[in-house]
Amino acid sequence: MNISRKEIQRSLRDFGNIISDLINAEFKNLQSLTKRFVSFSMSDTVISKIMKPLLVMKLDRDNIIIDYEGASSDINIPSDMTEHISFVIQLLYQFEDAKNDAFANFALQYFPSHEFDSSISKMNDILIKPAMRELINKINDFIEDEVKQQESIELSSIQIFNIGDIVNKNGNIAIGQDIKIDSVKNIDKLSDEFLKIILEKGYSYTDFELIKDDIELIKEQLNKENPNNKILEKAFQNIKNIRDQVFFSILVNLISSPIVNDIVSKLS
Repeated sequence: MNISRKEIQRSLRDFGNIISDLINAEFKNLQSLTKRFVSFSMSDTVISKIMKPLLVMKLDRDNIIIDYEGASSDINIPSDMTEHISFVIQLLYQFEDAKNDAFANFALQYFPSHEFDSSISKMNDILIKPAMRELINKINDFIEDEVKQQESIELSSIQIFNIGDIVNKNGNIAIGQDIKIDSVKNIDKLSDEFLKIILEKGYSYTDFELIKDDIELIKEQLNKENPNNKILEKAFQNIKNIRDQVFFSILVNLISSPIVNDIVSKLS
């Protein structure tokens, strides 16, 4: 699929406007702007392609989100800028469907101040703004180097972040690359590989237990010559409702199937 230079530039313009609103958010609009950021990142053809490796990048969250004994908490911002960007993106997706004050409470806990707006401002200045600044810089550099002299490029060639060297050490899935479980030959590996990745990303076995029956339904249907789309759609919808978007994206990115792609696009 080819995409024109104008489309890429428009996507970046709209994305930049949303980021500008987000990094200037206050308590009253933080949740709605977070939802807007995630919705655009998922639906826009160009931006969703850029987000994909950042969403599934393996992060040592225990060394980033620090909860000391007692009331003290801290954010240990990764020294690697790509990890910093990835953490912020995953954080925004995590809070996209949260209650109105959940993200503000996070800001108050890890960037303490006397009121929500002050904590949100500190979080934006220290954590979110630097990540978004560098994210936009990297996209602009890509356009300058790879797109500026062309009228269109192949969508698959948009590779802002090359995270293929980050590998699930307990399995054989390269995080961040377009390497997926084959939907015909290896679909039976789906449960094991999904569990390995979510445990490494800080989710629990309890999270897996909540959706394992749905995964079994997905495996059963994809092993059939003519899968039932209604059963698949219901299973994916159930999984999407259980946890955050990162959790759902990990599963989707493990499956190479046009049927699944069509279903997931309807659920977005």
